[in-house]
Amino acid sequence: ALSKRYRLILVENRGVGRSSPLVEETSFEDMAEDIIALLDHLKLKSIPMFGHSMGGGIILTLAKNHPERVSKLIFAQGFFHLSTRAEQTLDHYLSLASLRLSHADAGRALGPLLFSPSASEELVSGFHEMVKNSPYPPTYQSVYFQQLAMRKFDCREWVGKLKMPLLVLSGEDDYLCPVEEASKVLETLPNVSFHLFRGVGHMAHLEAPQEFVEIVSNFVGSTLKSGQP
Repeated sequence: ALSKRYRLILVENRGVGRSSPLVEETSFEDMAEDIIALLDHLKLKSIPMFGHSMGGGIILTLAKNHPERVSKLIFAQGFFHLSTRAEQTLDHYLSLASLRLSHADAGRALGPLLFSPSASEELVSGFHEMVKNSPYPPTYQSVYFQQLAMRKFDCREWVGKLKMPLLVLSGEDDYLCPVEEASKVLETLPNVSFHLFRGVGHMAHLEAPQEFVEIVSNFVGSTLKSGQP
């Protein structure tokens, strides 16, 4: 596990986990500034950053606005702009949530879109149990404002200006963030490494955990010693 090799700082962004529920519109810029405030509090100057899915857009935004705070970027199955598939999925999720379905039940309905067809039933059901048993389910309002922030994000005009090393991770069977969308942007990036997880959906860290840890560790470890933040 990565936590055995490195110090990990896990951020629950606005409206997620133990962070306060959202009551108004927000943006990736706001969430990036929250992370900067946390780094200042922890007295960390420049560190590698990892973002999965929506988190990928947040760390790209942070890297654009505060490049001096980012030594390396790991963009895991995120989106450079929201795909049509992802927008349709968000619409469907919101329609389910508006019917007063719980976050767990709405997530279960969309679960097949998160995993590859070859994912084991045990893995998928375990994921749903984890979501169901979460002590901090997001409010409908938080989900609504988060998806608005996702829809507003589009970094295609500026992501190619980022100069720090960037690792892009994609899943071959990722329905929400298809590898074809990432491929269109990759050629514009000056300092990028790319890894494709074969036969994996949107959750590579769950479907291929050993491969995931090895790829991320090799990328980070090329400049950092084990145990260094």
